[in-house]
Amino acid sequence: MKAFKFSLQAVLDNANNIKDECSLRLKEALDNLRAVENLKDLHINMLKDNEAKLLKDCNSITFREIKIYMEELAVKIEQMNKEIEKLTTIKDQRLEELKQAKITCSAYEKIREKKYSLYLDEIRKFEEKQIEELINYNYIAKAE
Repeated sequence: MKAFKFSLQAVLDNANNIKDECSLRLKEALDNLRAVENLKDLHINMLKDNEAKLLKDCNSITFREIKIYMEELAVKIEQMNKEIEKLTTIKDQRLEELKQAKITCSAYEKIREKKYSLYLDEIRKFEEKQIEELINYNYIAKAE
């Protein structure tokens, strides 16, 4: 009796590797997104702190410096918003890639399970045939 060999094992392994790679790429995209969001939050907090400084007593030179710094922070925050949009798009793309990779792996797993169950059925039929032949041989041997 031949041993079970899944002929598409290399394909399944490759699909699993692609799925793992997609998972890592998604994790990397999420990490980048979190880092930019944290940096944006930091800049927003710095902007709020400087707004509080403006409300306090300060001379015109300090007021001007704080105002220029706040404008720079606002520009940086706007750039980070654009970066977050890009990273969100990348995250969505990588999430879709991961979903497709999981679907592919699932399909190959089902093929493997089906082939394995066919193999088990073949073994069962072979064993039944062997048992039937043995019973028939024993029956014929007793009859003689």
